[in-house]
Amino acid sequence: MEQKLDVAAAVRELGVAARAASRELSRASTETKNRALAAMAAAIRSGAKRMLEANAGDVRQARADGADGAFLDRLTLTAALVEQMARGVEEVAALPDPVRTPRRCA
Repeated sequence: MEQKLDVAAAVRELGVAARAASRELSRASTETKNRALAAMAAAIRSGAKRMLEANAGDVRQARADGADGAFLDRLTLTAALVEQMARGVEEVAALPDPVRTPRRCA
């Protein structure tokens, strides 16, 4: 028997985890955060093959379920999109740390 996902509970759980993570991140040094971001980009790249294979399965299932073309286009990952994700994470690391950057009052 297939188990159904309780979306509301999953979102609540993610919210609680995000709040806890935000407290930890606020105490982390810029260097630590940038190393974590670099590790995320590397993990995206090293997991690209698995992500693309899993996504292909999702696309096949969505197509079998009758999803429309626009949805299938948005759902479909490519190697270029996965690389774009990794570069995006690296671009975030290149930004000034919003927690460690002094704020000026207007």
